[in-house]
Amino acid sequence: MDHLALAALVRIVRFYKWAFGDLTDTDSDIGVIGEFLVGDTLGCLSEGRKAQDVFDLRTADDVSIEVKSTATTKARVTGDPIRSWMVSDQRTALEGKRPLADVWVFLAAKFPKPSKRCPAVFTQLSVFDAAYWTCWVVPGEAVRASGCRTRISEATLTRLGVRSIPFADFKSTFRKLVKERKLRNGSEDK
Repeated sequence: MDHLALAALVRIVRFYKWAFGDLTDTDSDIGVIGEFLVGDTLGCLSEGRKAQDVFDLRTADDVSIEVKSTATTKARVTGDPIRSWMVSDQRTALEGKRPLADVWVFLAAKFPKPSKRCPAVFTQLSVFDAAYWTCWVVPGEAVRASGCRTRISEATLTRLGVRSIPFADFKSTFRKLVKERKLRNGSEDK
């Protein structure tokens, strides 16, 4: 690598550190990281992220995907984790006024706290470690049928019969759901 390319790479890294410092700090950062993890796992990342696209991701076999991510928070009274995702940006799709993603992936992250054993730089890198992510893989039709138009909670997903899985199991779960959708849709066409 020549000196100019290395200098540009160092500048990009410095920019990201300056602009996005703590990648675990805001839901918008967590959302983009979630999209990246799903797209990277499925091998369907486009050349560049387009925030205004109708769907977050699209696989090679034309399965559209909506990704919603959040970091785990705790209830004030019980201390139990609360997981919910904003879906208001998809309201028109949920109301049937524009196309709905075939599959929705809900992600929740719980990152280690910086400590002497776990320095802040490790916490930053942990955003890309599947061990800190949990997911729910849901057919788009089920999300629409939930009636939710602003937020979807973990309780709603449980009511829909969707269980959480470790992100390490995401790809196989996604493939199984897509296969079931194709079988169901193929039988409906006949």
